Amino acid sequence: MLQALAVLGRMVLTATHIAAAARRRRLDQGELWRALHTFGNASLPLTLTTAVFMGLMLVLQSAAYVRQYGAHELIGYFTAFSVLRELGPVVLGLMLSGRVGANNAAELATLGATERLDALQTLQVDVAGWLLLPRTLAMVVSQVALLMFFILISLVAAGGAARLVLGVPWSTFWRSAIDGLSAVDLLVGVGKAAVFGFVVAVISSTYGCAYRGAVTGVGQAVRQQVVASAVCLFAIDYGLTVALAGR
Repeated sequence: MLQALAVLGRMVLTATHIAAAARRRRLDQGELWRALHTFGNASLPLTLTTAVFMGLMLVLQSAAYVRQYGAHELIGYFTAFSVLRELGPVVLGLMLSGRVGANNAAELATLGATERLDALQTLQVDVAGWLLLPRTLAMVVSQVALLMFFILISLVAAGGAARLVLGVPWSTFWRSAIDGLSAVDLLVGVGKAAVFGFVVAVISSTYGCAYRGAVTGVGQAVRQQVVASAVCLFAIDYGLTVALAGR
């Protein structure tokens, strides 16, 4: 418990440093654009591939029940609701922690292992504004943008699968998805994506900046942040789902 509280305290301090850098408007724009490319553009192929299989899986898993109860006109709503409010943000959050968060933690841990972070602090360089704030903004923006692509491609793949497997026309699928959803559903998904992006950024930065061992042990910091991010994402998703239940 003491160890968990100590880690939580470091995360709070990291978030405080990031917020303070944002308040001082200390932002390295070059690092921001580099992080957006690394975290966002480079993650697009994996995101689109996952979105295709997610859409196909949802339709195939529900095909038997749709046939049994004749709920062909609800397949579009079921798929869109699942992707927008739950599966899309959570799956992307886990992908972000495994790919982007691990990359961020590894880079920061390497800087700590080679004493470069200590040197920067000795030179009174604003590490939060130079490294942490740009990467946090990049993760939040990338997570939200990738979610839009994820939703679109998942629905297109699900619509095609529904047409081939269940014989549901495109018009019926899309009408079911559009009529059954509201702007609140999209806002919930986008809000979760933004929160998950911030959480992964804080956790990966915390484990990366705290590491001071040998370079060969950087993988330990990466593994710890992946596990911590996954646990925190599921816990936060549960809390948000309970808070937003019925909305």
